[in-house]
Amino acid sequence: ERAANDERKAFELSDPYRRASADIRSAEQGLARERSRLEDLLADDATIAPLAQAARDAESAVAAARAATSANDPAIARASALWIAAKNKLSTARAAAYAKDAAFTAAQKTVDASHAARTAMSDVFDRSAMSRPAVVAAQAAYRAAEDLVVSTASAAETARVALGHAAQNVSVRQENVNAVSALVESPESGLSPPR
Repeated sequence: ERAANDERKAFELSDPYRRASADIRSAEQGLARERSRLEDLLADDATIAPLAQAARDAESAVAAARAATSANDPAIARASALWIAAKNKLSTARAAAYAKDAAFTAAQKTVDASHAARTAMSDVFDRSAMSRPAVVAAQAAYRAAEDLVVSTASAAETARVALGHAAQNVSVRQENVNAVSALVESPESGLSPPR
């Protein structure tokens, strides 16, 4: 196990893996820049801006209803439903705008591809690690130890049951000895030992 962990750490410190991780960070930074650029554009968009304002107004209406009424007032539920509907419309419009933006979708594809590349690299490492002699030996030792634990537990259970039976037998024998002693010592038996 420790050898496998050491190999994994060495792999993750290797130049190819570090480059793949740097590619992911770079791609995610590019995506963040595109998201920020798109958010700036959407703030003034003729479709998005009114939906965003409607969602903010609906949220304010929920806060006002909560402040003005009791917690169980149906007005709060109605205002909350309107707020959720407004947020859903805004989310749908924003998702459509993101999907239409070529630069954003390209940046998202770059992030996805960089993650896929590093995952593929890790998969190759993991598959090759499973065939290394040290890993195979460690797995065999682990399975042997696991089998020993199972067989020891089974033996311990068998011993526990046998001990329970032995204790019952001793108890029954003691009861028999006591019964015979009582019988022998009773004057009616005529078997009383001489005194």
